[in-house]
Amino acid sequence: LGDAAGWTFLSSPDDVEHVSATNCNNYRERFLPDSYAFATDGKGILATGGAYNRRHRSLCQPSFQKATLLASFADMVTASTEDLKAQWEESKGTRRGEGEEAGATTIDLPLHMQRLTLDIIGQVAFSHDFGQVADCGREMRGEKKE
Repeated sequence: LGDAAGWTFLSSPDDVEHVSATNCNNYRERFLPDSYAFATDGKGILATGGAYNRRHRSLCQPSFQKATLLASFADMVTASTEDLKAQWEESKGTRRGEGEEAGATTIDLPLHMQRLTLDIIGQVAFSHDFGQVADCGREMRGEKKE
């Protein structure tokens, strides 16, 4: 695991809330891969600390404190995830990788998760569908982009 050996991964919503909001001052240190720091030029909520981080967190936080907005965000995440699942189901068995059984389909899971994330961010932040989930299905079925 290299540098990640000392990481703690949180999956409980209560734990995430504790570390990210309720008791965030106790968790100032962040470890991010060099590639992330390079790509973000050391900016962004995940890559920074101190006054810069506090200012940006305070700008973002109101959107995540309203129950109706959170429910709307959760619905968008669920709907987008269901759309990706439907693309997988629709594409099942349409194209096989070498040596795969009939009815099998290869899924580039990291790429699909990145595309799902982009679509969710597009919908939540900009009310825009980037169409990345649909592209996943088209590519799995060997169709050309419209």
